[in-house]
Amino acid sequence: MGRGNGEPLTEQQRQAVLAELETVAPEIAQRMRLLVERRPGAGDRMLQSLRGRLDELRRLRASDPEMAEIKVAEFRAGLEIGRATRAYRSTKRRLGDDAEEVVAARETLRAAIASGVEAKLRFHEAEVVRLERRVARARQDLAAKRARQGELIEEQLERATEPRGSESGPR
Repeated sequence: MGRGNGEPLTEQQRQAVLAELETVAPEIAQRMRLLVERRPGAGDRMLQSLRGRLDELRRLRASDPEMAEIKVAEFRAGLEIGRATRAYRSTKRRLGDDAEEVVAARETLRAAIASGVEAKLRFHEAEVVRLERRVARARQDLAAKRARQGELIEEQLERATEPRGSESGPR
């Protein structure tokens, strides 16, 4: 029940998602609590949509806190983009294209999008740095094996030519 299949969340599931959201975005968690209280169906749908991403963040925090912090910033930026988009569209609908408030709402939206793009780029940069480290370690490992190539050949040759009971051929 409550696995993103349109079924309502149990109270325990709802509280678990809200608690996780509280660790990432307390202000959004507070708004979600109000939504769940006032419009339970809509609140559950919103919590369902956030649940998978929050689970992913929790797992990442356990395995890689540094990358998790970058992902949290990306998550928060995404929430802010959604809020700023709704505010911009609402303001534009009420006041038209040229109103000062619409221009300000557009700039707020631009700043939220810039924050989201920056968070995604930081995550990508961190991934590249990690990959570069892995490649450097792999190169060192390869160089060490190359340095021992003759020794490795002799070890394998010795094992392959040693009499071993009824075994035949290399292992």
